[in-house]
Amino acid sequence: MKSHSTIKTPLVIFLGSIVALSAAADPTPDPQVREMSTDRPDRTESAYTVPHRHFQLETDLVAVTQEAGERSYSFNNMNLKYGVSTDSDLQLIVETFGKDPDAGGVGNTTVRYKYNLFGNDSGAVALALMPYVTLPTQDRSRGESWLEGGLIVPIAFQAPHDFSIGLMLEIDRVRGSGDAGYDTQIVSSITAAHELVLGLSGYIEFFSQASTGAAGAWEGTLDAGITLPVGESIQWDIGANVAISPAAEDFTGFLGLSLRN
Repeated sequence: MKSHSTIKTPLVIFLGSIVALSAAADPTPDPQVREMSTDRPDRTESAYTVPHRHFQLETDLVAVTQEAGERSYSFNNMNLKYGVSTDSDLQLIVETFGKDPDAGGVGNTTVRYKYNLFGNDSGAVALALMPYVTLPTQDRSRGESWLEGGLIVPIAFQAPHDFSIGLMLEIDRVRGSGDAGYDTQIVSSITAAHELVLGLSGYIEFFSQASTGAAGAWEGTLDAGITLPVGESIQWDIGANVAISPAAEDFTGFLGLSLRN
């Protein structure tokens, strides 16, 4: 049985991060600061960075995944961002707590650095580079984890009729099954978003992932969701990812929140 302290730790992190960023969020628009752009709720990363010297938090408040008749949960998988320059930000992704049928505990930690090459503040097209490294901080009861890393290349552009289009190519070095060493994993996606009504916006996304390893199988999902901004610095979202290939997780549904100071 898990101790009360083990259960309370992720809860304290969860509540503390939400309260702190909520208090810091400034509802007053600043014409000198670019519009808030988030890497969620779709899985196509944004090509835009957090403004210089601003903090931003993006989190799955709760996510539920159904796979082969079994259900797993995650709480407050958060991405903490800081604008280190006009065109770059540093990101810390913390998997605060996850629970599957066999075990529960903290997950891995990922450090990312996003650099916008062009289009951050003007132009119809934006391009960024985002190298990352994942640290094996996962609770051992949830299985083995390894040092992994890769490079993400997101592109964004404005399409006719006020559609926002995002494209992403990602190349990862991930640990293969057993003692097989590392495999190369290729991730690609395309997403399209548009305002719906009363401030609500919706998106639809195609996501693809394949590994060069012997056991690797193509994983494809069709994703969709909606976002609701509250002022200039708060955004709620809800969505789902649905498998379109046998190797992908059957279904994931989530509720999320993004805040910026």
